[in-house]
Amino acid sequence: MVCLVLGTAAACADETITISLPASLAEGASGQGTLTLSTAPVGFALAISLSTIDPRIAIPFTVTVQPGQTTANFTVSYPENPFIEDSSAPATVTVHGSPGWTGSTAQVSLTDNEVHNLLILAAPLTLTEGDPGGASFKVYSSAPVRSDLTVTIQTTNSGEVNVTGAMLSIPAGQSESYASCTLVAVDDTARDGAQNVTITASAAAMTSATLQATVKDNDPASISWPAIASPVTARATLPVELRALTIDGDPVALAGPIAVTATTNGQPSAVLPSSLASIGVTGATNFSLLKAGATVLIATAGDITASSAPFTVQAAALSAFEFSPVATPMQPGVARTLSLRATDAFGNTATSFNGTADLLALAQTRTDQIGTGLYYESPVLSQATKRMRSQMLIRASSLAGAGRIYSLSLELLGAPTRPYDELTIRLKHTSQFFAPGSWDGDGWTVVRQGAWMPSGAGWVTIPFQVPFDYNGSSNLYVDVSFVNDAPGGAVFCQGTGVSGFFAYWYGTNDPSFGLPTTWSGNAVPANLDFRPNMRLGFGSVLAVNPTTTTAFVNGVWTGDVTLTGSAPQHVVLRASSGAALGQSDVIDLGYFPPAAPVMNAEPTFTQGTSNTVSWGAVANAGSYYVEASTAFDFSWNVSSSGWIPGTSFAFTGLSEGTCYFRVKARRADDTAVESAWSDAIYSVQDATGPVVTVSGLADGAGGPLFTSRNAVTIGGYDSDSCGVVSLDVNGQAATIGGFGAWSANVTMPPAGDLPVSIVAVDSVGNQSTRTITITRAADADGDGLPDAWQLAKGLRGPGLTATDAGPNGDPDHDGIPNLMEFARGLNPLVSDPATLLISRRTGFGPFAAMGTQIEYDRQVASLDFTYLIEESTDLQTWELLLNGNESTSPNAGGATEHVTVFQSDPVIIIFPGSPPPAPVQRKFVRLVVAPRP
Repeated sequence: MVCLVLGTAAACADETITISLPASLAEGASGQGTLTLSTAPVGFALAISLSTIDPRIAIPFTVTVQPGQTTANFTVSYPENPFIEDSSAPATVTVHGSPGWTGSTAQVSLTDNEVHNLLILAAPLTLTEGDPGGASFKVYSSAPVRSDLTVTIQTTNSGEVNVTGAMLSIPAGQSESYASCTLVAVDDTARDGAQNVTITASAAAMTSATLQATVKDNDPASISWPAIASPVTARATLPVELRALTIDGDPVALAGPIAVTATTNGQPSAVLPSSLASIGVTGATNFSLLKAGATVLIATAGDITASSAPFTVQAAALSAFEFSPVATPMQPGVARTLSLRATDAFGNTATSFNGTADLLALAQTRTDQIGTGLYYESPVLSQATKRMRSQMLIRASSLAGAGRIYSLSLELLGAPTRPYDELTIRLKHTSQFFAPGSWDGDGWTVVRQGAWMPSGAGWVTIPFQVPFDYNGSSNLYVDVSFVNDAPGGAVFCQGTGVSGFFAYWYGTNDPSFGLPTTWSGNAVPANLDFRPNMRLGFGSVLAVNPTTTTAFVNGVWTGDVTLTGSAPQHVVLRASSGAALGQSDVIDLGYFPPAAPVMNAEPTFTQGTSNTVSWGAVANAGSYYVEASTAFDFSWNVSSSGWIPGTSFAFTGLSEGTCYFRVKARRADDTAVESAWSDAIYSVQDATGPVVTVSGLADGAGGPLFTSRNAVTIGGYDSDSCGVVSLDVNGQAATIGGFGAWSANVTMPPAGDLPVSIVAVDSVGNQSTRTITITRAADADGDGLPDAWQLAKGLRGPGLTATDAGPNGDPDHDGIPNLMEFARGLNPLVSDPATLLISRRTGFGPFAAMGTQIEYDRQVASLDFTYLIEESTDLQTWELLLNGNESTSPNAGGATEHVTVFQSDPVIIIFPGSPPPAPVQRKFVRLVVAPRP
């Protein structure tokens, strides 16, 4: 190496200086650094410059290397300081070279001794959804920071809070290093209650800080009614602190509309107001209730419904009286028990009233109606404003003359939702021909004043407390006004358009206008070319007893009331006590209906189709009306007498069979008053004679019947609705037995036809006649076998003995004697099969009748034989077959007929697919043919 010495300095080409530092230093500690030269300086000391840009460490600016030395030591220190510093970055020291010397760098790791914490010096935050201000907090560092510190704010639930200033900066070197942040709760619609949120502040090389926040729900989840102390007086102001609550029970505002309803004694009742625009967090709502009894208030907003605990509403002060319904008519001078109820203005029984009431009876002489239109809506009772006045002109030509006016009726198009707190009606005579459009203030008669509540829509009557005597010639002014404590609905009355101005009105909520009855120029009315439909009730006083009731008990009086006056007329009863007034419905003062007549008894049966019925006379009756009908309830086939003066009537052309009769009466002095119908009586109209059947002949057939005897017995049955009293055969009385069975003996001529007349008479004299013919066949030997039959059948042929030809003979040897052969219509010379009597079980099919069927042939219309079927289960004991139904059909030639006898079993239903039931027991049958005695 070549060194050039210039005075005391020397420069060497390509020489280096290296530096070594301690590996690390803690804050407040020092260490040794060393400079090392690649060649020692000769003859001079070398000054070497050091530098660093890191403010954390302290080093000398120069270090001198003595001549002949290659190293030099120096001190490196990390002085104590108040700042938080980044220990992750080492400090760098640079050696600056001299001419001919190349410098170098080295690093030392530093350890800060300050606490590296972020701090949030705030209590847990509480936020509320919808609060725009939110809440702020500050983030501190545990000591001043050496350089600006970036802090990041994060939240565990970004859906609940929004962060303003999510990236903060703590300035370097501040004695109180902090940054501010604001949280705002997210206003959602979920009813999720209070939500907990963790706020985290973090920064590089710092321990994070957290803050707990609670986000309170502001979504209403329920409505809370406070306890309402009983009793509450009807229509009184009831302050109620109604609250909306979150799911956590926190009060919260609730936007409306909120419907408010009420039930009283389990039934819907009125509440004012019926809706709220909102519910505030604080403050009371004033309610009014109209119905007395156990009451519950209900608030409904969307899907939220809440009911108050039951409380009691009591009646307000006495305002009116209400009569129980009065059955009409009331008879003059006859006491009628009536009930009278004291009420408040809203129809509640004023149970505290125990005073008396004055009674007045008014005969309604007439009702004058003014206007019948259907197309106008008068505001005369509209509650859209708190104060209202209307004035209507009625010309004398619209009224029927002078009289005392007791009431005004208006035709409401809808029922008011609230009462009228103070309703005033005034009347006066006037010379005005049209309504002048300004209020008339003098000369009024106040006929009604006080609270009033109509019961519904339609025509409603407002009785006057003071009657008004109309002179019959002047025009009439009607003034209606009211004052309410709050507006209600726009109630309209039906009106009629008129030509010109006949009415005017004005309404306001402004109390500075004063009472409507005092209005003058300050309340300018609006003229109307229509007027409400009105009815004015005129009347006169009738005597009533008592004129004053006894004391009411719990607001109710019951007693006998008697009216005196001429009938008929329409009457209303009035009860009053001070300003309280009530009026009954219209009562007809008339006569009691006469008693129902009593029909005289009728015979069970009446001959023919005519009948004269009668009844007893009834007091006060002037005429009677009697009816006849074949229906017991007189619903059809009715004939009547019309109103007749007598007590009997002859009906003609009645239907045969049962006929019912009834009668009613009406008063002689008032034909509109009728009695009830009498009890019905009846009689059976019978216009035909008995029906007579003859055994062996079809109904109505005349024969002939056949016999070969000198005398025969004929018989059959008779029937008639009223009973048969006699039956003669050829003028001789027949024998009549039970169930209408009759029989008679008839003597026959030697041969040929004998006409027989059968005459029957029923219990009311109706007669019927039936004529038959009996034919006698010749039987010379009297053996019971007609001679013609014996000849025709060959019994008198050669080779036959008298015995063979006789009744007991059996020339064909088939076991059937000749008499049986004749009776059965068989051939005595031809052997007959054993199946001449057929017996079998029948009815084995779905829903078919089951039983025993027997079939045989016999002579037609023979009077000489009896044909009986007997049955047995053991072939030993035989009994007559009972309950058999017989039917016949003619055989070829007409001399014989085929007989079928069916005896049914007890009902057994055989369903498809079921096997036939087995007989309970076998049975044998036989036919017994015997000569008639």
